[in-house]
Amino acid sequence: MAPATLARTLTKAERALAVALKSVPDSFIWYPSKQQQRRWAVMVNRVEPLVRGVWRFLDGKNYRVKAPTAPDLQNAYYNGFVGSWNDADTSSPLRAKLLDEKFTLRGHGVLSGSAFPVSGSMLGKIRTPLKDGDLDRASPECRAGLSRMSAALT
Repeated sequence: MAPATLARTLTKAERALAVALKSVPDSFIWYPSKQQQRRWAVMVNRVEPLVRGVWRFLDGKNYRVKAPTAPDLQNAYYNGFVGSWNDADTSSPLRAKLLDEKFTLRGHGVLSGSAFPVSGSMLGKIRTPLKDGDLDRASPECRAGLSRMSAALT
């Protein structure tokens, strides 16, 4: 199938799916109220006492793709290459709401897989388990606590 034909077909399919999903309330993605965030965080804390202020869990998805042969097409699949998408790109609206106290309770946030980008202003808003090597870089006095917290987050 020619790329232009595939692009048109996918666009039509996305439009049809959007129309169909408008009639299915459970398909809506909505941001919870502060009251709902508080309730969900309490529920999480009851199960995992070390985890406070977490009201949602999210993770990316890896799809198997046939290895493209054209170098330009291959580059589109690498994070950071112009035209590629990664968790940082696709999560920017969520990250904006997490930082805005009109939408998100202070001290509250979400838990994600370790591949999610967390730095700077997102510290504490997006929490992740430890990545490989993180524990080794931590000071020895902190390792036991970090290990317990990472286990609680997984």
